[in-house]
Amino acid sequence: MDLYNKFDGSGYNINRLNSKPKKKKRVIVHLTRLVYEKCSTPTVVFRGKLWAILTLNNWMAFQLIRFLNKQLKNGRKKDKLMNRPFNDQPIETLIDQNLANEGTVLDLRLKYIGDNGMEFLSNCAKLVSLRELKLERNDITDKGIQILAGSTILTGIKSLNLERNSIGDEGVRSIALSPSFSRLTSLNLWKNKIGSDGAKAIADSLILGNLQRLDLAKNKIGDDGGKALAESQTLTSLKYVDLFGNGISQETQEIIKESLNFKNLQHLVLE
Repeated sequence: MDLYNKFDGSGYNINRLNSKPKKKKRVIVHLTRLVYEKCSTPTVVFRGKLWAILTLNNWMAFQLIRFLNKQLKNGRKKDKLMNRPFNDQPIETLIDQNLANEGTVLDLRLKYIGDNGMEFLSNCAKLVSLRELKLERNDITDKGIQILAGSTILTGIKSLNLERNSIGDEGVRSIALSPSFSRLTSLNLWKNKIGSDGAKAIADSLILGNLQRLDLAKNKIGDDGGKALAESQTLTSLKYVDLFGNGISQETQEIIKESLNFKNLQHLVLE
């Protein structure tokens, strides 16, 4: 008599043996595989290669895998909850709630406003006095940055935080060429999708000559991008530069360290 044929969702089939119910069989459960394929939450993470070789009867084997699968499903639900956008409010409300210092600072970090939100920001008259804009982790792409760069309202920004978005070379080029960003003194592009062309656009920019702080860590500018920054004739006001995690070789790192163009540099992060 079959009590069960398979357990749904786990990927493991358990067929009851034709022998007596009390007869035991060996069930091999690769817990590491289960955890890393199905779930990333700490509650059921078993680090390293852990094999559990269990000698159980059929009923206990079924109960074990059912329990594991339940934990994994709960873990997936928790992951989805943790990764959901942190707001479900319209952009107008977010601006009203997060605009501070007499309209000079707007903190929209982790609000997931996307490129559509950028379009609203770029045309929002109440942001005409904005000096600091924080947009970390907002699902912004090159399109959103191009919209921002074309704004005729946001022309006085001095500090721009675009950390952890999806901005590539085209988006950076828009910043480097836009007169709207001529007052920028701080530009944070940590962990985006910027390559050597993006770094070259910053290095050659006549608009970004007032930059004092530049964060390009966790991108992909490589040796070519690093050399371009070191040879820049316009980024002479920089005091802080972070290029960590960009695949820059030791040789190029030495070139950057010895660059005479960074005459005012006080802090340099390369590794």
